[in-house]
Amino acid sequence: MNPKRIAQPYNIFRTVLDALRAPVHCVDNDLRIIYWNEAAARQTGFEPGDVLWKVFNEEILEATDLVDRPILPAQCPLRAAISTGQPSTLELHIRRKDGLRIPFSMQAAPLRDGDGAIIGAVASWVDIRNNIDYLQDQADVLRRLKQLENAAYNDLLTGLPNRRAAEGRLAQAIKRFEEEDTKFGLLIFDIDNFKQINDQNGHPAGDFALRGVATVLRSALRGNDMLFRWGGDEFLAIVTADDFLQLEVCAERCRMRVQENRWTDVENCPSITISVGGSLATLTDNVNTLLQRADEQLFQAKTSGRNRIHVAR
Repeated sequence: MNPKRIAQPYNIFRTVLDALRAPVHCVDNDLRIIYWNEAAARQTGFEPGDVLWKVFNEEILEATDLVDRPILPAQCPLRAAISTGQPSTLELHIRRKDGLRIPFSMQAAPLRDGDGAIIGAVASWVDIRNNIDYLQDQADVLRRLKQLENAAYNDLLTGLPNRRAAEGRLAQAIKRFEEEDTKFGLLIFDIDNFKQINDQNGHPAGDFALRGVATVLRSALRGNDMLFRWGGDEFLAIVTADDFLQLEVCAERCRMRVQENRWTDVENCPSITISVGGSLATLTDNVNTLLQRADEQLFQAKTSGRNRIHVAR
């Protein structure tokens, strides 16, 4: 047979595919890339010389699903088309040469020789960045990430920022104090006899006590003060205060508000009081030294009878 007659349809095939605006590539049965059209080069930044004879998704492109999880071999549409002889579709991210990930819908179909034997697969890709379903999926992913972030930095029971958030905010407050002379103090609150509340009245009463104390303390603090669930039955507040007296007044206001709250109006909930320890920040403090000093004051408040405050002078 005349080689020119064989080459002619092949060249027509290449010309047609290179004229397409959609990326197209072909692989053999081992998923080695044997053809890469001009649109694929434009979309990815990889020229044919960069990708030919490289294994798809192992040596090039690093395809993942739309939430950036690796594509398993059984999920690969090219592999599926070769193994089943049927078209296969998957939405995925492909990494460009510059590192940017682009979302595509990939449609793969088997390639057959003149005898009908499968010799590889051909795939076309459609950019789905403006696709409504894709945008909805991305919004769902972002929403889920936000939920995970909230879970990492917030206490689910009280709705307050948690210990991790407190440590970060405390470091920021110390840095601001050093740079801008923004003075502040630290208060640590502990619910008195909390174990007894749990043991005698049940965990629902204990949960109610934690939520209730969080609510009362929030109302007792000023708008620019920050309250956190420190852990267990302890809360922590970063309080704007220029001197010992301002911090002591704030601590006493919090203690009194908790004591005066009508806890017994709720079934199975006894009266609740708190002990408070506090300290002003100094320019020599770091997070650990300030926490340690406030915690020492809390210990003094509890050992001297509970339901009282103790602020370092």
